[in-house]
Amino acid sequence: VETADPPLVLRILAPADPGSPVSTGVRSAQPLPPAGHGTPDAVLREALRSVLPSAGSLRGALESVTRLLTEVRAPANLSAVVDTTLATLPTVNQVSKGPGLRAAVEDSGTFLEARLAAMAPGQPPPTDLKAQLLRLATLLPRAATQAEPLVLPPRAAIAENTAPPPGDLPDGPPVLPAGVSAGTLRTRSEVEAAIARIELNQLRAVPHGEGLHPGWLVEVPVRTTDHLDVLSLHIEPETGSDLDGGPRPWSVSLTLDLEALGPVQARVVWQAGSVATTIWAEDPGTLDLLRQRSEELTAALRGAGLEPRGVHCLPGPGPGFRAPRLPDTLLDLRA
Repeated sequence: VETADPPLVLRILAPADPGSPVSTGVRSAQPLPPAGHGTPDAVLREALRSVLPSAGSLRGALESVTRLLTEVRAPANLSAVVDTTLATLPTVNQVSKGPGLRAAVEDSGTFLEARLAAMAPGQPPPTDLKAQLLRLATLLPRAATQAEPLVLPPRAAIAENTAPPPGDLPDGPPVLPAGVSAGTLRTRSEVEAAIARIELNQLRAVPHGEGLHPGWLVEVPVRTTDHLDVLSLHIEPETGSDLDGGPRPWSVSLTLDLEALGPVQARVVWQAGSVATTIWAEDPGTLDLLRQRSEELTAALRGAGLEPRGVHCLPGPGPGFRAPRLPDTLLDLRA
């Protein structure tokens, strides 16, 4: 996505047939760079170089946006986009069910450009996470000149980095000191870092060189009662097969750190309709709960038409998972 203002502009980096026109349903796409600008692998490396230094935290950006709106009276259009962004984040209850998890993955931003490219003309763009963050990044600089500080009650606590000594607080109703613009632009920087993180995950999923598909690393912000958590999933093909002539197995590794449960990691391996599930929990109480519910999970898998090959609940942090491998020549130094 090159511009977030309506209409969204999508540039195709590597269409299947560079000689044919490409229509995105949003606007006509730009062609591949002219000859001499590098192969698709070179385009991938250059894109990775641009996002790696600036990739930041999804949760940090969303919390920063929420915090900003408690400090300033933002323009209505910015407030509306923030409200929509936060309202469309899935809840724990939603991602705990198959359809809700599927929708959360689809709306994570990882597949935005693919969805845009498949849209029919005139169809409204999707409201997934990356699209919302792009809109926020566009609106925040304008809000820096339009936002007004909120009036606070007398002697109310204000931002730590701007609070005068207690004895210097005025008796009347003080307002936040100047610096609204700086805070708004700082939030924009965090939003752009979150966009870069999503783009990094997208670029990791682009096949390069020989071997299996690198898989997808998807991060989904999840709403809880009073804060945000991030659900991380790594979906990848397995390197081997234990069924002669059968389809290649796929695995999904999942990590989540909920306040009520502590860190939990799960790994599910699917092949030809059968699944093997291993879950790690660091909190002993959570581990006991998972073991008590393992038969229920087995029954649910069978109810979904799958054949469970075992549900194992183990203590500890789990083995973690490796992000998809990046090209080997991102840094090229010459003496």
